Order: sequence, then C-alpha cells, then structure tokens
Amino acid sequence: MDASELLKENLEEGRPCSVIHFDPKTGEVIGKEHYNMENIRFEKYQIESLARALLPAIQAFYATEEGQRIKQQLDQEKAEKEALKGTKKRKGTK
Repeated sequence: MDASELLKENLEEGRPCSVIHFDPKTGEVIGKEHYNMENIRFEKYQIESLARALLPAIQAFYATEEGQRIKQQLDQEKAEKEALKGTKKRKGTK
C-alpha cells in the first residue's frame, strides 16, 4: 500500500492524520494539512503519564527568576479578570 492509499484509508476511517508538505530543494515545511483532529481521544493513563513526564520541567521553570516573574504576571491577569467579572455581575444585578 503506498502513502496516498494509506492516507485515503485513514481519512475514510476517520483517523486523525496530518500531511506535511516539504520543499524538495530545501527540505523546509511549505504546507500542512490536518484531518479528523476532532477524533483524537486520550486515555486517562496517557494524560497522567504525560503530566508525570512534564511536571519536573514545569517545577524547574517556575523555580527560576523568569518563571517567578511570569507566574506573578499570570496571577495579576487572573485577579484582574476576576475583578472584571465581579464588576460586570454587580452592574447586571439590581
């Protein structure tokens, strides 16, 4: 089975797949097509495994000065959004 037949079968079966187009001279990506991405499903163990793999890197990042700065920015943005929500609710009620 060649690649185009395999792609056709995957599309007909509803399997998620991507087609990446490369420039034959430079090898650079010149286009991407994604199909059936709404059919991607992950099992709970897969999500947990990914989380366990990423957690040390996330913790290490937030232990850095840059990570702390970004966390402060995110916390501030979250607080501002929450305050805005509260303001909108108060305006909407009598």
